[in-house]
Amino acid sequence: MWDELAVAVWLDPSIVTRSATLLVDIDTSFTAGYGDTLSWAMGAGPGLGERPVLVIQDIDAPKFERMTIDLLSRAPPAR
Repeated sequence: MWDELAVAVWLDPSIVTRSATLLVDIDTSFTAGYGDTLSWAMGAGPGLGERPVLVIQDIDAPKFERMTIDLLSRAPPAR
């Protein structure tokens, strides 16, 4: 549920229980690793254009599940 989790964090950042700023890059070399997300601790990257990104490492899963069930079980908005 990657998309749902990203939206949930955007809607309610309090579900994040652990995060870190890491240096991140995406492999775009058109090899077997194409699309891989690569990350390093701050100051430990290879210095080839990677960028600092806030990476969510853990969430309050019960809170996320309650939020998901609540949002998916609501009646559609009236037209």
